[in-house]
Amino acid sequence: MPCTLGHEFSGTIVEVSSGVADLKVGQKVAVEPLLTDGTCAFCKDGKPSMCESLALYGYSGWDGGGGMSEYVALPPKSVHVIPDSMNLDVAALVEPLTVPWRAIEAAKFMAGQAALVLGAGPIGLMTILCLQAFGAGKITVSDPSPGRLELARQLGADILDPTTQDVQAETIQACDGLGPHVVFECAGVQKSLTTAIQSVRKTGTIVQLALWETQATYDPNDIVMRQITYFGAIPYVPGDFQEVIRAVYEGKIKQPERLISSRVSMEDAVAKGFEGLLNDKSRNVQILVEPVSA
Repeated sequence: MPCTLGHEFSGTIVEVSSGVADLKVGQKVAVEPLLTDGTCAFCKDGKPSMCESLALYGYSGWDGGGGMSEYVALPPKSVHVIPDSMNLDVAALVEPLTVPWRAIEAAKFMAGQAALVLGAGPIGLMTILCLQAFGAGKITVSDPSPGRLELARQLGADILDPTTQDVQAETIQACDGLGPHVVFECAGVQKSLTTAIQSVRKTGTIVQLALWETQATYDPNDIVMRQITYFGAIPYVPGDFQEVIRAVYEGKIKQPERLISSRVSMEDAVAKGFEGLLNDKSRNVQILVEPVSA
């Protein structure tokens, strides 16, 4: 059924229902868009993203409002107050930042370890920022887009172009001849997965963040003989939003607003927003839409 789009968003509280004591009109919030039943085995086990009835505000057909609505009605558990000094543009990035944040935590990543990020799209670039917050040592990013690679370099990563460079060989060599401790697969293409398996060090970890549009193939013996851990990560668990908000506020996630390519009005959301992202991925990363014209 139709719904108002937008699951990565922030806003200001304009009304609070009676009985809600910990939220106040005027507070700025980041929105956690999970819509869950709260009763299934996974919800009770603290894994709401695995809910048997999982949906997302602004995505799954529920039309109490999404990020492109002027007003949205949400339960208290879905809103997280941000510090007064944090602006709403940055708060809108909290939701996508929880994706790599959860993946890094799930990988049990340790400060000083080396990481390879395959794919410099929005999630790949946010993975750089979150890895830095976790104290990563060497961060290498591979992507065929010159524009995305340049932004990854500006964010502080070493960069490799898979169309002209041997990512496997160069990454292994740069990591003491052993390969990175953790590889984050953010591209969702066969070549990227193959590179991940061939590049990660023995006993290392591959985390799958990308959602695939096709099936992939790999040799399971590579996983077994080199004792590679390979798993998928999807947000969120309770506490992720608060951790990311705190990391941004404390400057551990440094200047995520650098990933905002532009801000457009609702009237320009299609031409300058959706089409801009589709037609110029090299230059556009995150485009913010203001639901109300000035």
